[in-house]
Amino acid sequence: MPRRLAIAAAILLLAALLTVPGPEPHVSPAPARGMPFRWDREAYWHALERRYVTASAAGCTATAAATSRGLARVAAALDTLTARAVEPADPALDALEEAYFTLSATVAACPTQLDGYVTAYERMREAVKRQSATWDVAGAAGRERLYRALYGGRAAVEEAILHHPDSIPALLLGRQEPSATPSATVHGVTIHSGDILVSRGGAPTSALIARGSDYPGNFSHVGL
Repeated sequence: MPRRLAIAAAILLLAALLTVPGPEPHVSPAPARGMPFRWDREAYWHALERRYVTASAAGCTATAAATSRGLARVAAALDTLTARAVEPADPALDALEEAYFTLSATVAACPTQLDGYVTAYERMREAVKRQSATWDVAGAAGRERLYRALYGGRAAVEEAILHHPDSIPALLLGRQEPSATPSATVHGVTIHSGDILVSRGGAPTSALIARGSDYPGNFSHVGL
C-alpha cells in the first residue's frame, strides 16, 4: 500500500508540475523596415477627383490640349530620368510621379489619349527599374520609390482604363529581352523556351496576403 500511495503521489506531483506555465518564448523585434507604407496624400487624391469631374463635364474637345501638355510633361520628365543616374530621393522622380498622376484625371475623362498614357507607363516602368539596379532595395527609400513608381503607376493606369471598358488594352508589353532559344508567337507575344508563365489565382488567402503586406498590391507570391 505505501508503495501504491507513493506512485500515486508522484503521478499527482508530475501532473501538477505539467500545469505550471513555462517561460514566455523569446520573440525577436520586428525589423526596422517592417512598417506599412502610407501614401499620406488624401488632399491630392481629392484634388485629382475634382479635376476628373471637371474634365468629364468639359468633354474631350475641351480637355485635349491639357492632356497633350500632360503627356509632353511626362515625356520630358522621363527624358531627364534616362539621361543620368538618380537616387530614390531625387526630385526628378517626384516630378515624374506628380506629372503622371495629374495626367490620369484627364485621361480617365477622355479615352482618346489612353494609349499614350499606357505607353508612358511602360516607359516609366522600364526607366525606374533600370535606375533601381544601383539602389539599395533593402532600405526603405529604395523599396518605397519602387513601390510608388511601379505599383502606383500601374494603379493609375488601371483606374484610367476602368472608365473606358471598351478601350482596355489587351496587353501591356514589357521589355523584349533577346534570346536565342526556340520560340513561338502566341496572341502576338513571342514566347521562348525557358520563359516562366505566371497566372493569377483566386484563392482568398492569396488576396489576404497581397493586401495585408507592408506594401499592399495585387499579387501575393509565386511558387515554382
